Amino acid sequence: LEFRRVLFRSTNAGYLGLVYLGMASLPAALTAILVCTAPLTTTALAAAWLREPLTARRAAGLLLAFGAVVAIMGRRLHFDGLAPLPVVLVCAGSLALAAGTLANRRVAGRNNPWDVAVTQLLGSGLVLLPLAVGFEHLRFEPGRLSMAA
Repeated sequence: LEFRRVLFRSTNAGYLGLVYLGMASLPAALTAILVCTAPLTTTALAAAWLREPLTARRAAGLLLAFGAVVAIMGRRLHFDGLAPLPVVLVCAGSLALAAGTLANRRVAGRNNPWDVAVTQLLGSGLVLLPLAVGFEHLRFEPGRLSMAA
């Protein structure tokens, strides 16, 4: 039971961390499109793992929403010098978000949604803070937080 709680809390950290790493090297439009695949992934995972029905109406709505994002952001999209690793990182982050969403469904039904959200975000912050301090050259000074040059 405790492992599930830790896994649940870490999925949001995985999403935030992986997307942050990937988007540093990707065009914003491509990052937005890849992150917008999370609802599609969530629906596919829910159908596979939770045996939720994937109706034609639900599938059409998801594809329409994704198509709208591609249509809006597609004009800004370019693939010049695109490396595959950032794309993989953003996709893995979207998968973590989808997994966290499914885990949230099970937990949120039994608990106050505010408590679930706060716990998930605090857990993510605790996971990501040491990484930010270690890799982003954060420097703590009394009264302010700054980036080292």
